[in-house]
Amino acid sequence: MTSLRWACLAAVLLLALVCATASAGQTRRFLHITDIHWDKFYVVGTSVTDLCHSHGGRRTLVAADDQAGTFGARGCDSPYPLVTAALQFARSLGPLDFVVWTGDNARHNRDKAFLPTSQDEILYENTQVTQWMQQSFPSLTLVPSIGNNDVYPHDSLGPGPNAILSNLTANWRQWLSPASQQTMSQGGYFATQFNTETKSCSHNKYPGAQQFAWLDQTLSAIRQSGQKAYLTGHVPPHKDYYFDSCLAAYETITANYADIIVGHLFGHKHSDHLYVLKNQAGAILVAPSVLPQYNPSLRVIEYDSSSYEIMNVITYWANLDAANAQGSLTFKKEYDMVSAYGLSAPLDTAQWLDMKQKTDNDPAMAKLYGFYKYVSSGMTKATHIPGHPNC
Repeated sequence: MTSLRWACLAAVLLLALVCATASAGQTRRFLHITDIHWDKFYVVGTSVTDLCHSHGGRRTLVAADDQAGTFGARGCDSPYPLVTAALQFARSLGPLDFVVWTGDNARHNRDKAFLPTSQDEILYENTQVTQWMQQSFPSLTLVPSIGNNDVYPHDSLGPGPNAILSNLTANWRQWLSPASQQTMSQGGYFATQFNTETKSCSHNKYPGAQQFAWLDQTLSAIRQSGQKAYLTGHVPPHKDYYFDSCLAAYETITANYADIIVGHLFGHKHSDHLYVLKNQAGAILVAPSVLPQYNPSLRVIEYDSSSYEIMNVITYWANLDAANAQGSLTFKKEYDMVSAYGLSAPLDTAQWLDMKQKTDNDPAMAKLYGFYKYVSSGMTKATHIPGHPNC
């Protein structure tokens, strides 16, 4: 695991986004899409070993089983045809109320023999992917997060105002209230990053502690207004990513507001995970990625329009090998959690704990969880490039 620790999250007041169109007691839906990692330098036919970039004459010597396909290659970032196919499929899903979009739009910076990413490139990639999202969902509210690859340098973001936060605030202005625009430009709330500069969340002078104070105040206001909230962000709150003090703050605050928090939605890992908080106050749903580290994927979450509780989670996937062989990419349903794991709606914390116990203790369920974890099951075909992190 990377030694850098993150705590990227956002408190999202979803009732304000959907109550105008939702009738009491209906099952409605929203999209969760994450980790697009668009690479404008991706070249079909180049070597996966070269991260699908054109490294001079080596392109003509690439073996058939090492070539970058039209719709992507495991071990590389996403080509344009994959991004457009994923967004086209998402539009075809029918009525959606909003889109949770949990970051990492930009390519990784791990090809040491190629162009290093620059701040200008990061700004361009964030702007371009935002435009594609706007064009794909022109009438919906998008709930975005900043990924660790959406900043410059990657994995590091100082206090705002700065070029990255100003760029993202301008890109996302239509979905942000004036107050949110201010916190976004100053601290990146919708995904504030805590890196080695931050040290911890144990002192109120640190940005981490300031964000958790903001989160506590925001959730308090939501409770007082009688509304519900989802927490969304890029990097999931987990011991592998958060400083101990930051993870403890997340657990404490979410336990205090468990009565109004109806979901925790994150990305970053490129695979399908369910984490249970150590204090069992909630479960973290980590969505698999558009990026084909395994197979491309996105998901739809069904929720009750009265209680806002999650009723089901439906994951869709595309067979990358078949797509590259056939010249067309098709998404289809992979599974839904209620049917696959024998759960019953609504999927509250008790249901998530039950699911986790089943996947931990029942060999058949553990095998099924592992198969879906790597998107049906791309782990058997994944290309592991040295220095290719799960982020």
